[in-house]
Amino acid sequence: MIDVLLASYNGDRYIAEQIDSILAQTLDAWRLLIRDDASTDKTVAIIKAYQEKHPDKILLLESPVNSGSPVSNFGSLIAQATQEYVVTCDQDDVWFPDKLEKSLRRMQEEESLYPDAPVLLHTDAKVVDPLLSLVEPSLTRRLHLDMSRYQLRHLLVQNIVTGSTMMLNRKLYTNVKGFPPHTIMHDWWLALLACATGRIVYLDEPTILYRQHDNNVVGIPSPASYYRLRKKASLVRASYAQASDLLQAVQKDPLVQASDLAMIEAYAQMVDQPKWKRMRLLLHYGWWKNTWIRRIGQLFLC
Repeated sequence: MIDVLLASYNGDRYIAEQIDSILAQTLDAWRLLIRDDASTDKTVAIIKAYQEKHPDKILLLESPVNSGSPVSNFGSLIAQATQEYVVTCDQDDVWFPDKLEKSLRRMQEEESLYPDAPVLLHTDAKVVDPLLSLVEPSLTRRLHLDMSRYQLRHLLVQNIVTGSTMMLNRKLYTNVKGFPPHTIMHDWWLALLACATGRIVYLDEPTILYRQHDNNVVGIPSPASYYRLRKKASLVRASYAQASDLLQAVQKDPLVQASDLAMIEAYAQMVDQPKWKRMRLLLHYGWWKNTWIRRIGQLFLC
């Protein structure tokens, strides 16, 4: 059985299409948990209409006040999960009918090889516009991501996991004791936990239509926004704080290697180091992003 977690907020334009695509899954062993973060549009009314038609499949959790972020919303949802697997989804995407079936099959293949491991599985996606017209057949290629870079030294500086495609096994998601205050995004934090304590698996095919529109919380950066140095510098500093939270979360976990703990600690302490030492540590540990232009930016901003 799978718990599908949908964090909603003012999503009345697209949420019905997402729910329809979940109901159309070839695999039926799932329930949909939706937590609405105090929407002010028609989102709740739409969800309740679906819940009335499918009371055994859809559970709505309403928050009287807004939690402040998708991270907090997903954190509350994960705390409600009870099934063997968790799948996270966004309110504005559309799933392919066999998304759950293919993800579960690949997850169970990994678990048969590593039965004691916390596992995070994620997939590619097709990028579409608000009307679901194809923009790019591969989100991975669109973002120039390298899916072989699952070492912790890479994930500390760059997330390559798309949250709306993730599946987590119970061994991973039950280790999530809420999201710490410096979590940048829930998918990045979960990728770090999975890398430090278990395994990350990539299914190299699209399983969703990843919709891009004006109200995306996290979307594909435009060329103009990509080079906003102030924003990039802020993200670098935020990643140091996120690493500090990661160290606190995993330092007593017997699955985490001592060398990884030392590296996480070194990265978390970058914020207190002079520029020359930050550059030396970057070179020593290999905290590189995956393209030369990004690496040049790291040298400039670290």
